[in-house]
Amino acid sequence: MSLQGEWKRLKRRVHRLGERLHAWRDAARVHARNAAHPARVLFVDGGSNLGQGFEWFARRYDDGKIAFHLFEPNPNCHPALERLRARYGERMEIHAAALGTAEGEMKFYGLAEGGELSQGGSLLKSHNSTYYEAREDAAIEVRVMDFPAYLERQAERFDTIVVKMDIEGAEIDLLEALLEGGAHRFIDTLYVEFHAQYQAEPERSRLRARERALVARLKATGMRVRIWH
Repeated sequence: MSLQGEWKRLKRRVHRLGERLHAWRDAARVHARNAAHPARVLFVDGGSNLGQGFEWFARRYDDGKIAFHLFEPNPNCHPALERLRARYGERMEIHAAALGTAEGEMKFYGLAEGGELSQGGSLLKSHNSTYYEAREDAAIEVRVMDFPAYLERQAERFDTIVVKMDIEGAEIDLLEALLEGGAHRFIDTLYVEFHAQYQAEPERSRLRARERALVARLKATGMRVRIWH
């Protein structure tokens, strides 16, 4: 491997270590602050896929009382998530829905391109345009949850809401909408994975600029924002 390649690999490892340290500290802070009412903490997993990311965070956040709400629109992933529910019982809710700014239905792309049982996909047709052009005829209709309204409802039940968001390119529009409508104030800590790198140019550069501006705006509100990979 070239020196440049080794350097990039080292930077990725350092970043991942930083991610893990942040998660440990965040979880400790949340639980310490809510020690008197531990059942009033909610962890929202937006874009659960097969639950891989959720299980990583659960090892840090689960104290036996925290509530978990998982959102995943891809029907191919639901059997794996239902198996998780058996482990967490009534503390876990699984929603067969994507996160959006209004209740309704939208097309979900990328299933056929990844194979009949693809576990990927996105609400954005342009997502993964670096690798393939999504087929309109293979898209399916999925339910979309009004996420700002959902957060407002949950804020009446929970004192602290932590959100992990990996929604395959739809995160920029959604987070901008949360800021514009004020629903961002219900989120204590946000772990977000951005996806500009999967877009073809010139869209990739345009989205990266929006990502940087968005993170700055979110942090300016006092929200703890962690860029996740």
